[in-house]
Amino acid sequence: MKIYSYRLKVNKNIQKNVQLNPFINSKDKSINEEIINALKSDKIEINELNFELNKPIIYWEEFSSPKSIIYDFFQSKVDDYNLNKIINKKTIDDAILRFNWKFEKINFNKNKILSLGCGDGMELFFLRLKFPQAKIHAVDWSKNINPDVLNCLGVNFEENNIYDYLKKNENSFDFIYSSYFLEHSYDVDLLFSLINKSLVTNGILASNLPLISFFGTSYYKFLEKTLIEKKIKQIDGGLIDLGHAWKTNEYDLYKTLEINGFNDINIYGNANSVVPHKEITMEEYIKSANLKFKLNNLFIKPFKSIINMIFGNNINYWILKIFIRITRSWPIADSQIANYVPEVLFTAKKND
Repeated sequence: MKIYSYRLKVNKNIQKNVQLNPFINSKDKSINEEIINALKSDKIEINELNFELNKPIIYWEEFSSPKSIIYDFFQSKVDDYNLNKIINKKTIDDAILRFNWKFEKINFNKNKILSLGCGDGMELFFLRLKFPQAKIHAVDWSKNINPDVLNCLGVNFEENNIYDYLKKNENSFDFIYSSYFLEHSYDVDLLFSLINKSLVTNGILASNLPLISFFGTSYYKFLEKTLIEKKIKQIDGGLIDLGHAWKTNEYDLYKTLEINGFNDINIYGNANSVVPHKEITMEEYIKSANLKFKLNNLFIKPFKSIINMIFGNNINYWILKIFIRITRSWPIADSQIANYVPEVLFTAKKND
Protein backbone atom coordinates (compact mmCIF):
# COMPACT_ATOMS: atom_id res chain seq x y z
CA MET A 1 0.00 0.00 0.00
CA LYS A 2 1.19 3.53 -0.77
CA ILE A 3 1.51 6.19 1.90
CA TYR A 4 2.51 9.83 1.49
CA SER A 5 4.46 12.37 3.49
CA TYR A 6 5.20 15.99 2.67
CA ARG A 7 7.89 18.62 3.05
CA LEU A 8 6.66 22.15 2.54
CA LYS A 9 9.25 24.55 1.16
CA VAL A 10 9.27 28.27 1.96
CA ASN A 11 11.88 30.80 0.81
CA LYS A 12 14.26 31.80 3.60
CA ASN A 13 13.37 35.49 3.39
CA ILE A 14 9.76 34.80 4.45
CA GLN A 15 10.21 31.84 6.80
CA LYS A 16 10.00 33.97 9.95
CA ASN A 17 6.82 35.63 8.69
CA VAL A 18 5.31 32.23 7.88
CA GLN A 19 6.12 30.83 11.33
CA LEU A 20 4.33 33.82 12.87
CA ASN A 21 1.43 33.49 10.40
CA PRO A 22 1.29 29.76 9.62
CA PHE A 23 -2.26 29.77 8.25
CA ILE A 24 -1.46 31.69 5.05
CA ASN A 25 -2.66 34.79 6.87
CA SER A 26 0.14 37.32 6.50
CA LYS A 27 -0.76 41.02 6.37
CA ASP A 28 1.37 41.13 3.21
CA LYS A 29 -0.85 39.73 0.47
CA SER A 30 2.16 39.16 -1.77
CA ILE A 31 3.52 36.65 0.77
CA ASN A 32 0.19 34.80 0.82
CA GLU A 33 0.20 34.70 -2.96
CA GLU A 34 3.79 33.47 -3.04
CA ILE A 35 2.95 30.66 -0.63
CA ILE A 36 -0.17 29.60 -2.52
CA ASN A 37 1.79 29.50 -5.78
CA ALA A 38 4.56 27.50 -4.09
CA LEU A 39 2.05 24.98 -2.77
CA LYS A 40 0.63 24.58 -6.26
CA SER A 41 4.09 24.10 -7.77
CA ASP A 42 6.68 21.33 -7.54
CA LYS A 43 8.34 23.02 -4.53
CA ILE A 44 6.43 20.66 -2.26
CA GLU A 45 8.42 17.48 -1.76
CA ILE A 46 5.97 14.59 -1.85
CA ASN A 47 7.42 11.28 -0.70
CA GLU A 48 5.65 8.08 -1.66
CA LEU A 49 6.42 4.93 0.27
CA ASN A 50 5.09 1.40 0.07
CA PHE A 51 4.31 -0.43 3.29
CA GLU A 52 2.50 -3.47 4.61
CA LEU A 53 -0.38 -2.81 6.99
CA ASN A 54 0.45 -5.90 9.04
CA LYS A 55 4.03 -4.81 9.68
CA PRO A 56 3.90 -1.77 12.00
CA ILE A 57 7.20 -0.16 12.98
CA ILE A 58 6.00 1.74 16.04
CA TYR A 59 6.36 0.00 19.40
CA TRP A 60 3.08 0.92 21.09
CA GLU A 61 3.64 0.32 24.79
CA GLU A 62 1.76 0.88 28.03
CA PHE A 63 3.76 3.01 30.42
CA SER A 64 3.72 3.04 34.19
CA SER A 65 2.46 5.87 36.35
CA PRO A 66 4.99 8.59 37.25
CA LYS A 67 7.24 7.69 40.17
CA SER A 68 7.31 9.93 43.24
CA ILE A 69 11.01 10.63 42.62
CA ILE A 70 10.03 12.83 39.66
CA TYR A 71 7.68 14.96 41.76
CA ASP A 72 10.28 15.12 44.53
CA PHE A 73 12.97 16.27 42.08
CA PHE A 74 10.79 19.06 40.69
CA GLN A 75 9.69 20.19 44.15
CA SER A 76 13.25 20.21 45.51
CA LYS A 77 14.39 22.50 42.69
CA VAL A 78 11.38 24.76 43.17
CA ASP A 79 12.02 25.03 46.91
CA ASP A 80 15.82 25.36 46.75
CA TYR A 81 15.78 28.09 44.10
CA ASN A 82 12.54 29.85 45.07
CA LEU A 83 10.82 29.09 41.76
CA ASN A 84 7.28 29.05 43.16
CA LYS A 85 6.25 32.09 41.14
CA ILE A 86 7.08 30.43 37.81
CA ILE A 87 6.57 26.71 38.54
CA ASN A 88 3.47 25.51 40.35
CA LYS A 89 1.82 22.12 40.80
CA LYS A 90 -0.07 22.39 37.51
CA THR A 91 3.15 23.23 35.66
CA ILE A 92 4.79 20.13 37.16
CA ASP A 93 1.79 17.90 36.37
CA ASP A 94 1.69 19.14 32.77
CA ALA A 95 5.43 18.57 32.33
CA ILE A 96 5.19 15.04 33.69
CA LEU A 97 2.26 14.31 31.37
CA ARG A 98 4.30 15.63 28.41
CA PHE A 99 7.64 13.99 29.09
CA ASN A 100 7.52 11.18 31.64
CA TRP A 101 6.73 8.24 29.34
CA LYS A 102 9.30 9.39 26.79
CA PHE A 103 12.14 9.55 29.28
CA GLU A 104 11.32 6.01 30.42
CA LYS A 105 12.80 4.95 27.06
CA ILE A 106 15.99 6.98 27.50
CA ASN A 107 18.18 4.56 29.40
CA PHE A 108 21.86 5.15 28.70
CA ASN A 109 24.75 7.08 30.19
CA LYS A 110 25.90 10.24 28.41
CA ASN A 111 28.25 13.02 29.42
CA LYS A 112 27.65 15.96 27.08
CA ILE A 113 24.07 16.66 26.06
CA LEU A 114 22.36 19.17 23.80
CA SER A 115 18.70 20.14 23.93
CA LEU A 116 17.50 21.56 20.61
CA GLY A 117 14.69 24.10 20.60
CA CYS A 118 14.10 23.77 24.35
CA GLY A 119 11.17 26.22 24.50
CA ASP A 120 9.95 26.76 28.06
CA GLY A 121 12.68 24.49 29.42
CA MET A 122 10.53 21.82 31.08
CA GLU A 123 12.36 19.06 29.21
CA LEU A 124 15.58 20.24 30.87
CA PHE A 125 14.30 19.06 34.26
CA PHE A 126 13.98 15.53 32.89
CA LEU A 127 17.40 15.68 31.26
CA ARG A 128 18.99 16.77 34.54
CA LEU A 129 17.10 14.11 36.50
CA LYS A 130 18.17 11.43 34.02
CA PHE A 131 21.76 12.68 33.66
CA PRO A 132 22.72 14.23 37.02
CA GLN A 133 26.45 14.50 36.24
CA ALA A 134 26.30 15.45 32.56
CA LYS A 135 27.14 18.79 30.99
CA ILE A 136 23.87 19.99 29.50
CA HIS A 137 23.72 22.59 26.75
CA ALA A 138 20.58 24.08 25.20
CA VAL A 139 19.93 26.26 22.18
CA ASP A 140 16.85 27.98 20.82
CA TRP A 141 16.01 30.77 18.40
CA SER A 142 14.81 32.95 21.29
CA LYS A 143 15.18 32.81 25.05
CA ASN A 144 11.90 31.83 26.69
CA ILE A 145 13.39 30.24 29.80
CA ASN A 146 13.66 31.99 33.14
CA PRO A 147 17.38 32.36 34.02
CA ASP A 148 16.67 30.93 37.48
CA VAL A 149 15.56 27.66 35.85
CA LEU A 150 18.79 27.44 33.86
CA ASN A 151 20.78 28.22 36.98
CA CYS A 152 19.08 25.61 39.17
CA LEU A 153 19.60 22.91 36.53
CA GLY A 154 23.13 23.91 35.59
CA VAL A 155 22.32 24.33 31.91
CA ASN A 156 24.43 26.35 29.48
CA PHE A 157 21.90 28.09 27.22
CA GLU A 158 22.61 29.95 23.98
CA GLU A 159 20.17 32.04 21.97
CA ASN A 160 21.14 31.48 18.35
CA ASN A 161 20.16 30.32 14.90
CA ILE A 162 20.01 26.58 15.57
CA TYR A 163 21.52 25.65 12.20
CA ASP A 164 24.48 27.97 12.84
CA TYR A 165 24.90 26.59 16.34
CA LEU A 166 25.12 23.02 15.05
CA LYS A 167 27.60 24.03 12.34
CA LYS A 168 30.01 25.45 14.90
CA ASN A 169 29.69 22.46 17.24
CA GLU A 170 30.63 19.49 15.09
CA ASN A 171 31.63 16.27 16.86
CA SER A 172 30.66 17.77 20.23
CA PHE A 173 27.77 15.88 21.85
CA ASP A 174 27.10 12.26 22.71
CA PHE A 175 23.36 12.83 23.10
CA ILE A 176 21.04 15.31 21.39
CA TYR A 177 17.40 15.63 22.40
CA SER A 178 14.52 17.63 20.96
CA SER A 179 10.79 17.88 21.55
CA TYR A 180 8.36 19.14 18.90
CA PHE A 181 11.15 20.81 16.98
CA LEU A 182 12.00 18.76 13.88
CA GLU A 183 8.59 19.13 12.25
CA HIS A 184 9.07 22.91 11.95
CA SER A 185 12.09 22.58 9.65
CA TYR A 186 11.85 23.65 6.01
CA ASP A 187 14.99 21.63 5.21
CA VAL A 188 14.82 18.37 7.14
CA ASP A 189 17.76 16.68 5.41
CA LEU A 190 20.06 19.63 6.14
CA LEU A 191 18.94 19.65 9.77
CA PHE A 192 19.56 15.92 10.22
CA SER A 193 22.91 16.24 8.50
CA LEU A 194 23.98 18.97 10.93
CA ILE A 195 22.70 17.01 13.92
CA ASN A 196 24.62 13.95 12.74
CA LYS A 197 27.83 15.97 12.40
CA SER A 198 27.34 17.44 15.89
CA LEU A 199 27.21 13.99 17.43
CA VAL A 200 30.32 12.02 18.32
CA THR A 201 30.73 8.46 17.04
CA ASN A 202 27.90 6.29 18.42
CA GLY A 203 26.14 9.42 19.66
CA ILE A 204 22.39 9.18 20.06
CA LEU A 205 19.58 11.40 18.81
CA ALA A 206 16.20 11.20 20.55
CA SER A 207 13.19 13.28 19.67
CA ASN A 208 9.47 13.33 20.12
CA LEU A 209 7.38 14.72 17.28
CA PRO A 210 3.89 14.54 15.75
CA LEU A 211 3.09 12.18 12.90
CA ILE A 212 1.10 14.73 10.92
CA SER A 213 0.67 12.54 7.83
CA PHE A 214 -0.55 9.55 9.84
CA PHE A 215 -2.37 7.05 7.65
CA GLY A 216 -5.98 6.10 8.36
CA THR A 217 -7.70 9.41 9.16
CA SER A 218 -9.83 11.86 7.21
CA TYR A 219 -7.16 14.48 7.82
CA TYR A 220 -4.60 12.30 6.03
CA LYS A 221 -6.99 12.16 3.06
CA PHE A 222 -7.37 15.94 3.17
CA LEU A 223 -3.59 16.41 2.91
CA GLU A 224 -3.44 13.96 0.03
CA LYS A 225 -6.23 15.70 -1.87
CA THR A 226 -4.92 19.21 -1.15
CA LEU A 227 -1.17 18.79 -1.61
CA ILE A 228 -1.03 16.10 -4.29
CA GLU A 229 -3.98 17.25 -6.36
CA LYS A 230 -2.93 20.91 -5.78
CA LYS A 231 -6.36 22.02 -4.60
CA ILE A 232 -4.96 24.87 -2.54
CA LYS A 233 -7.32 27.31 -0.87
CA GLN A 234 -6.10 30.07 1.43
CA ILE A 235 -9.12 29.57 3.66
CA ASP A 236 -7.79 26.04 4.38
CA GLY A 237 -4.58 27.50 5.83
CA GLY A 238 -5.42 26.27 9.32
CA LEU A 239 -5.60 22.69 8.04
CA ILE A 240 -2.54 23.00 5.81
CA ASP A 241 -0.56 24.61 8.68
CA LEU A 242 2.69 25.89 7.22
CA GLY A 243 4.22 26.06 10.70
CA HIS A 244 4.58 22.28 10.61
CA ALA A 245 6.51 22.02 7.38
CA TRP A 246 7.56 18.38 7.74
CA LYS A 247 4.39 16.32 7.65
CA THR A 248 5.83 12.91 8.30
CA ASN A 249 4.70 9.44 9.33
CA GLU A 250 6.56 6.56 10.92
CA TYR A 251 7.67 5.07 7.58
CA ASP A 252 8.99 8.35 6.22
CA LEU A 253 10.63 9.09 9.57
CA TYR A 254 12.47 5.76 9.60
CA LYS A 255 13.68 6.15 6.02
CA THR A 256 14.76 9.78 6.59
CA LEU A 257 16.88 8.76 9.57
CA GLU A 258 18.50 5.94 7.60
CA ILE A 259 19.32 8.21 4.66
CA ASN A 260 20.92 10.75 6.97
CA GLY A 261 23.38 8.40 8.63
CA PHE A 262 21.52 6.89 11.57
CA ASN A 263 20.98 3.27 12.56
CA ASP A 264 19.57 1.30 15.50
CA ILE A 265 16.33 3.24 14.99
CA ASN A 266 13.46 2.68 17.41
CA ILE A 267 10.08 4.45 17.31
CA TYR A 268 7.87 4.34 20.40
CA GLY A 269 4.31 5.41 21.12
CA ASN A 270 2.20 5.52 24.27
CA ALA A 271 -0.63 3.01 23.74
CA ASN A 272 -2.76 4.72 26.39
CA SER A 273 -2.07 8.27 25.21
CA VAL A 274 -1.77 8.21 21.43
CA VAL A 275 -2.09 12.01 21.18
CA PRO A 276 -0.47 14.48 23.61
CA HIS A 277 -2.12 15.34 26.94
CA LYS A 278 -5.00 12.90 26.48
CA GLU A 279 -5.70 9.35 27.62
CA ILE A 280 -6.83 7.71 24.40
CA THR A 281 -6.09 4.43 22.60
CA MET A 282 -5.41 4.14 18.87
CA GLU A 283 -8.88 2.78 18.14
CA GLU A 284 -10.47 5.63 20.08
CA TYR A 285 -8.20 8.15 18.40
CA ILE A 286 -9.12 7.09 14.85
CA LYS A 287 -12.82 7.32 15.66
CA SER A 288 -12.57 10.70 17.36
CA ALA A 289 -10.25 12.18 14.70
CA ASN A 290 -12.65 11.21 11.92
CA LEU A 291 -15.64 12.48 13.89
CA LYS A 292 -13.93 15.84 14.47
CA PHE A 293 -13.22 16.14 10.76
CA LYS A 294 -16.81 15.27 9.89
CA LEU A 295 -18.14 17.89 12.30
CA ASN A 296 -15.67 20.39 10.87
CA ASN A 297 -17.12 19.75 7.42
CA LEU A 298 -20.65 20.21 8.75
CA PHE A 299 -20.21 23.34 10.87
CA ILE A 300 -17.06 25.18 9.75
CA LYS A 301 -16.54 24.35 6.09
CA PRO A 302 -19.78 26.10 4.95
CA PHE A 303 -18.58 29.41 6.42
CA LYS A 304 -15.18 28.92 4.81
CA SER A 305 -16.85 28.31 1.46
CA ILE A 306 -18.80 31.56 1.77
CA ILE A 307 -15.66 33.53 2.68
CA ASN A 308 -13.76 31.94 -0.21
CA MET A 309 -16.60 32.69 -2.63
CA ILE A 310 -16.74 36.36 -1.60
CA PHE A 311 -13.03 37.15 -1.18
CA GLY A 312 -11.32 34.60 -3.43
CA ASN A 313 -7.92 33.07 -2.72
CA ASN A 314 -6.27 36.13 -1.17
CA ILE A 315 -8.59 37.15 1.61
CA ASN A 316 -8.57 40.48 3.45
CA TYR A 317 -6.26 40.12 6.46
CA TRP A 318 -8.81 41.26 9.05
CA ILE A 319 -11.59 39.05 7.71
CA LEU A 320 -9.33 36.01 7.98
CA LYS A 321 -7.98 37.04 11.37
CA ILE A 322 -11.47 37.47 12.83
CA PHE A 323 -12.57 34.10 11.43
CA ILE A 324 -9.52 32.35 12.90
CA ARG A 325 -9.98 34.03 16.29
CA ILE A 326 -13.64 33.08 16.50
CA THR A 327 -13.08 29.42 15.65
CA ARG A 328 -9.58 28.57 16.92
CA SER A 329 -10.66 27.41 20.40
CA TRP A 330 -13.34 25.08 19.04
CA PRO A 331 -12.31 21.39 19.27
CA ILE A 332 -13.34 21.01 15.61
CA ALA A 333 -11.45 24.08 14.38
CA ASP A 334 -9.06 23.66 11.44
CA SER A 335 -5.94 24.25 13.54
CA GLN A 336 -7.18 21.88 16.26
CA ILE A 337 -7.65 19.10 13.69
CA ALA A 338 -4.21 19.73 12.16
CA ASN A 339 -2.64 19.26 15.60
CA TYR A 340 -4.77 16.29 16.65
CA VAL A 341 -2.31 13.66 15.47
CA PRO A 342 -0.33 10.84 17.12
CA GLU A 343 2.99 11.62 18.73
CA VAL A 344 6.00 9.34 18.98
CA LEU A 345 9.48 9.25 20.45
CA PHE A 346 12.35 7.90 18.38
CA THR A 347 15.90 7.06 19.31
CA ALA A 348 18.62 6.62 16.69
CA LYS A 349 22.39 6.11 16.78
CA LYS A 350 24.89 7.84 14.56
CA ASN A 351 26.55 5.43 12.12
CA ASP A 352 30.13 4.47 12.94
